[in-house]
Amino acid sequence: MLWKILAVIISYLIGSLNNAIIICKFKNVDIKSVGSGNAGATNTVRALGKKYGIAVFLLDFFKGAVSAGIGFIFGVEHFCAVASIVGHVFPVYFGFKGGKGVSTSYGALAVCDIRVAAILGILELILILTTKIVSLATLISFVLLPVVVYLFNGFKIDYLFITSVILCIMIFFTHRTNIIRLINGTENKFGKKNKGE
Repeated sequence: MLWKILAVIISYLIGSLNNAIIICKFKNVDIKSVGSGNAGATNTVRALGKKYGIAVFLLDFFKGAVSAGIGFIFGVEHFCAVASIVGHVFPVYFGFKGGKGVSTSYGALAVCDIRVAAILGILELILILTTKIVSLATLISFVLLPVVVYLFNGFKIDYLFITSVILCIMIFFTHRTNIIRLINGTENKFGKKNKGE
């Protein structure tokens, strides 16, 4: 039990390593003062360009995967997945003010069930290409996440399904300002430099 608890704590600490903040600080840029102010991959593109945005996405994805991987060793991968995402959103190293947890969620899901992560990723990519609104694509994809998990699990409610519901709720929570802009019709489309995702 002690090792399982330690795995969850370590996952939270790994998740708290916000790569957007770290990389932007290294480049003498305050990510919180650029674009939407969100410490994530999309806003890093605005701050430093696509190369750094991709780097942030991959690093955030990797930390989610590593956290869930650590949990997998001790049979608590779902708890560690959630812990890493909570760390990303509320990082202990940065005053509990982090990013929105999308990339980290994908990394964690890839370990918990690669099929679900792949379907979700493809769906979100299609939605981004069609709507040009990253936040909308993310919200639609994650609201469908529990449905996808439920279908893949043979209509069973297990740890993965519960995890998917928690991730859906967290993504909607972190995107609450985006939801307001979507309702008002002022949300940014991908590629524009005004405030958005």
